[in-house]
Amino acid sequence: MPLYKYSAPPFAKKYNKYNEVESPGLAVLVRRDGETVFKECYGLRDIAAKERVNYDTAFRLASVSKQFTATCIAILEERGALSSEDHIAKYFDDLPNYMKDIKIRHLIHHLSGLPRYEEDLWSFDRNKPMLTNESVYSYYQKAKHLQFNAGDKHDYSNGGYTLLALLIEKISNQKFPDFLNDNIFTPIGMSKTFVFGHSNSNSNSNSNSNSNSNTNYSESYSEWPFFEPMSFNTGNMLYGEDGVYSSINDIELWLHALENNLLLGNFMTTKLFSHTQTNSNERVDYGYGWFQDEIFKYKMVLHTGEWLGFNSVIARIPSKNLWFAALSNSLAINSCRALEDMASHYLE
Repeated sequence: MPLYKYSAPPFAKKYNKYNEVESPGLAVLVRRDGETVFKECYGLRDIAAKERVNYDTAFRLASVSKQFTATCIAILEERGALSSEDHIAKYFDDLPNYMKDIKIRHLIHHLSGLPRYEEDLWSFDRNKPMLTNESVYSYYQKAKHLQFNAGDKHDYSNGGYTLLALLIEKISNQKFPDFLNDNIFTPIGMSKTFVFGHSNSNSNSNSNSNSNSNTNYSESYSEWPFFEPMSFNTGNMLYGEDGVYSSINDIELWLHALENNLLLGNFMTTKLFSHTQTNSNERVDYGYGWFQDEIFKYKMVLHTGEWLGFNSVIARIPSKNLWFAALSNSLAINSCRALEDMASHYLE
């Protein structure tokens, strides 16, 4: 990937302050009409080591990871390995009876009615064991009922995407990170992208430190002015709902692949960004890992993510053929505010 040099837009001048002090970092990207028109990095990926963010620095994407999980489902759907209308009981032999009506599409679009597990399982206590996707499934096995009938309404569910990762493993006979590597990351050249802890999946690591061979990954930090390292939560090892680290260079490749149908045919790529509906035909503005929203009165598809200081956003404005991405390793640097800065300039 060549080293890009652009004439920085006026809004980007305020980001230079992250280079002038020992500050956490930010990586931003703008694509228009299939070409990258702005890409830059600011600040530090590791404050203690004083190492700067660069184009290949991997940030934790948090819930932006969901679009990769949903694309895996779309790949299997296009191959005929599953239907989004399949009940998940077809793939989970020991599924509790109260979950029998849940379909794959209910998990994709957050229509499942699954109870929230986070308050009961996530913890900052380093003496507690790391959670696995199977831990979340076990939690659901012990639960008694859904919050509402599957398909009745939209309610964002991390656990639903944790189950999708398990379902992908059952159908593909591969570990989810391996399926991601073989079907998305490697084919389009995302060599700096990985799932946290995959090369040592049984690790009981107490930090965000990645056991993958890539050492150019970002640490995460609290807000200004202390910038304290933020590393541990028992949910660090979960994947499907979270877990993907990626660089701004690799996000560029990801957007190029979506623009050019490199992973899916046109029909299924379009489906990624489409809305759906509830049982009562109420519109649901969430596709395959993409929300539908507006910015400055323009229709937009996007997903945001936040975890232990990391915060990220990828967004698309279809009518203007614009893509934006922003990755940050501290809540002191707001990726969604960077999105607004970029959108304001390029929609002017």
